[in-house]
Amino acid sequence: GAAATARRLACRRADGVIGLNIAANTASGDPESDYAQVITTCGPYVNYLTVNVSCPNQDSHFDLRNHATLKRVLSAVKEARSVACPDIPVFLKLSPDLSDADLERIVNLACRAEVSGFIATNTTRHRPPLSSPIRSVTGGLSGVPLFDQSTRILAKVFAATNGTMPIIGVGGIASAADAITKIRAGATALQIYTALVYQGVGLIDAICQGIDVHLQSEGSASVASIVGLDHEQWLT
Repeated sequence: GAAATARRLACRRADGVIGLNIAANTASGDPESDYAQVITTCGPYVNYLTVNVSCPNQDSHFDLRNHATLKRVLSAVKEARSVACPDIPVFLKLSPDLSDADLERIVNLACRAEVSGFIATNTTRHRPPLSSPIRSVTGGLSGVPLFDQSTRILAKVFAATNGTMPIIGVGGIASAADAITKIRAGATALQIYTALVYQGVGLIDAICQGIDVHLQSEGSASVASIVGLDHEQWLT
């Protein structure tokens, strides 16, 4: 699908930020080459790249969280980007299911590989107490039940990088209060998925307005001034 995606991206007329989320297919025999090929094909038409090594909806025989495998993937990504789209940032998308030790290793490796930032987090394989009759279905769980888990990873990445790396916060954001919590935990930007299904695009305006009210009440001049202020609350 990379070639078809590239053709559509090349013809798009609308302005806006386009991110390319790349994950290895279940049947991939060579994930390093697959990541590089997609970047070569589609990279020139997007504004940033997401290296997704935490997709719970594929079951590759490669463990992309493994140190050696991830190192090869990031090296291939870096080389492909340097040729196809050298000026656009690369974000590493993290799983909310990582142990503290795995998270530390992955963040350190990613920083050495000179990624531009992180996305915290992907959906989760875990199942908190849910009332849905389909709660046991496999795959990634998104939405409100993911909020605390993803925010905790977000804060830990903020702490591990001393607040020096951009972090896109995602997972269970359904209100302005949720967005503010993510920012104060360490997010410099936000992504919303599931809540848009239930509340529509008007949620974006509501969140922006809520953030403005919060900044005024705090006497803060900008969103940047509150990034990470509460991250320590999420570290335990």
